[in-house]
Amino acid sequence: MVESVINAPVWIQTPLVLFVMLAVCIPIAVGLRLLVFRIVPLTAEERRLLGYADAVDGATGGLATEEDAEEEKERVRKP
Repeated sequence: MVESVINAPVWIQTPLVLFVMLAVCIPIAVGLRLLVFRIVPLTAEERRLLGYADAVDGATGGLATEEDAEEEKERVRKP
């Protein structure tokens, strides 16, 4: 079977290689992203800039936790 893929024309090999690369690389990238965001959590400002704040969090001004809301208040107060 490997010989048939190796001997196939380039117009067949190219999409196969791209498909295999995507099938392997996307799960690895998603896993690394999840790992990094668990090790180094986003700050309140980063969450706000990236749009992770939900409209449901009205009590905290769109921030995820009360601690983040207090952190944002302190940041705004400083000149």
